[in-house]
Amino acid sequence: MPPKKKSPVPCPNLHPLPDKAQPRLIDKGILHCLASQGGARERYGKGKTPHTIHVWWARRPFSAMRTLVFASLDSGESPKALSLASELGRLPVSESKDAKAAAKMLSRQYAEPPRVLDMFGGGGAIALEAGNLGCRAFSLDSNPLAVFIQKSLMEFIQEAGGCPPDLLKESGRRVLERLERETAPLFPMRNSQKGPVLAYFYTYETACPHCGWKFFLSRRPWLSRKKGREACLEFHPGEDHANWKIIHPSRDHKPTSLWRKTGAVCPVCGKVCGSPVFSQCREVLTSLCRRGNGKGKDFEAGSPKVLAEPALIEKMESAVLAYLGQELPKTKIPKWSGIFNPAIYGMDSHADFLNPRQRLVLLLLIKSLRTEYDALVQSRPEAVARSMVGLLSGLVDQLIDWNSRLSMWIPQNEQAGRAFCGPGVPMIWDYVEIDPLLNGPANLWKKLDRIVEGAKAIPTFSMAPDVRLAAAQNLPFGDGIFDAIVTDPPYYDNIFYSPLADFFYSWKKMVISALSSELAGFDSTESPRELVASVRRHNSKLGAHESYCRELTQALCEGARVLKDSGLMSLIYSHSSLNGWDALVKAFRASPLLITSVQPLCIERKARPRGLASGAVNTCLVLVARKSSKPKPVQSPSELAARFEDIAGCGFARDLLSQGWPEEDAGLALFSQGAALLANSSGELIGNDHEVLALIESVVASVLPAFKISRRRSL
Repeated sequence: MPPKKKSPVPCPNLHPLPDKAQPRLIDKGILHCLASQGGARERYGKGKTPHTIHVWWARRPFSAMRTLVFASLDSGESPKALSLASELGRLPVSESKDAKAAAKMLSRQYAEPPRVLDMFGGGGAIALEAGNLGCRAFSLDSNPLAVFIQKSLMEFIQEAGGCPPDLLKESGRRVLERLERETAPLFPMRNSQKGPVLAYFYTYETACPHCGWKFFLSRRPWLSRKKGREACLEFHPGEDHANWKIIHPSRDHKPTSLWRKTGAVCPVCGKVCGSPVFSQCREVLTSLCRRGNGKGKDFEAGSPKVLAEPALIEKMESAVLAYLGQELPKTKIPKWSGIFNPAIYGMDSHADFLNPRQRLVLLLLIKSLRTEYDALVQSRPEAVARSMVGLLSGLVDQLIDWNSRLSMWIPQNEQAGRAFCGPGVPMIWDYVEIDPLLNGPANLWKKLDRIVEGAKAIPTFSMAPDVRLAAAQNLPFGDGIFDAIVTDPPYYDNIFYSPLADFFYSWKKMVISALSSELAGFDSTESPRELVASVRRHNSKLGAHESYCRELTQALCEGARVLKDSGLMSLIYSHSSLNGWDALVKAFRASPLLITSVQPLCIERKARPRGLASGAVNTCLVLVARKSSKPKPVQSPSELAARFEDIAGCGFARDLLSQGWPEEDAGLALFSQGAALLANSSGELIGNDHEVLALIESVVASVLPAFKISRRRSL
């Protein structure tokens, strides 16, 4: 007989439930087993969830959030609850018989539909899944772009009575066919006898301030690194300026780099030229990409002859801006070294990060979407028009993210890469421009297919989630009305949402203004109540840290105010630095919430580029907390250390390892238990929280040597 499968070790119980709290399924402590597997699987799916429609950052898998919401509400008394929760975590789509069974189970436990609040709504996964489970869901965000995304996924579709996929695809095809016709003059090589040009590659030329020699600033010269198809740009001096050609070297070829820490180096006089200025550089088309006869793509040298005339582009841009009644965005890209670098080199505004042809194609797409909305309003109810175009506005996201001066080429798979995957935006000195209406990299036809597939996964709600533009620090609700708060706040300084969102909002609001005018009247998405530890905003590292602690404390206190005495808060959090955890400890300590357990979720893609490059954590933690009227207990560092050592020896971390969790992630799951113990203490005898957190880290490292917490301050 095969060996009997071992039951998982539950997460430690950190504090008894307060007197008025009601036990929930999540208190069994095995959320990491119920939700992680399905959540991780969903991360690798393409075009199967509503996340594929719009661009937002750090969004959680729907399957994992579905399980989390259910576990935060269910009493856990039914024997079927655990198996049902497990099935919810495995499913990659939002609407299913299991989700309906879970909704029915919850309806038997509550006199009226349970109320669930997400105080930091972001991309809307939590509220969507709460609505999917029959709850009365509420979602807030202080960012108008996030609110629009959520409304398009939940409110607009509900108001329209659903989203027929055939109608959506038909409407999207009209938008793209119109765009294809209007952009034809901009792409002379679209109908080339040699085959259409799928992509255009650019770099920049600058003049040496010492000798006057003109040379290229290329940093990514590879065109293809596929085995047997290697292609690379090679730059070399000519008579009066630099030249280039395409070579086909071996895979271990190392192109010569002219870049040093202090700036670019002139290849002729050998002197450092300092940091180049974008506006003083000449943009040069170096090469073209066509579809190959076999597998892969063919590359050839570029020439200005294949581009549209600048005068034509300027004339067409003026005409489309007049049609839209708009001007080019004047908002500024933040000058923020190491986080948002383009402005450091003189790429100043949200009109500059696209070249003239990319910008015109984007404007023509916006025009086509507005035209489609006006046509739909004439033939169908306005709610249907708003629903269709709200979803199709995801096409705008595709162009901004994959077709700008900040979009790089990935030679390993011969594809265009995202420009705005976060957490910041680097300056790119070699970028790719695509023809988005051809069947090539990052094209809009494939994006339309993903939008349609994503829309199919949006459930039909018994009650549409209530989405509002508001701040978590000042909740627009009365006292004690929510059965659960399930929320995923910004993690200290992991991602700076509003500067990223502004690259999209500065353009997308030209569409939003027709669909939801109250969300289009802002110059920027930045709000003074945005929860972030930002040195740029607060002028000092200490000021950034104190502001995050203060604002998170206020949000937790507001959450406790609107939560029922019997309810709970499930708050998702993760950070790799001591300061990030110190902020969480201080905020919970100052709130009337006690953390009863911390349960890890391993739902990130292991192979995401930033994770590979930086060793970023793959695990997030769910802090389960209850309201308590009693003061936090007074505990000494030695008492906390003794309690944590007991937890470290209970086998929980070793069980995670046996399930295949990486040692660093198991270490973070264990470390978070100690941080929660510290947050549950009054701090009266603690002294320095950093010292206690460092002690907790040392205990974790004795069990899991690969684990380490960084000592950096806020960015």
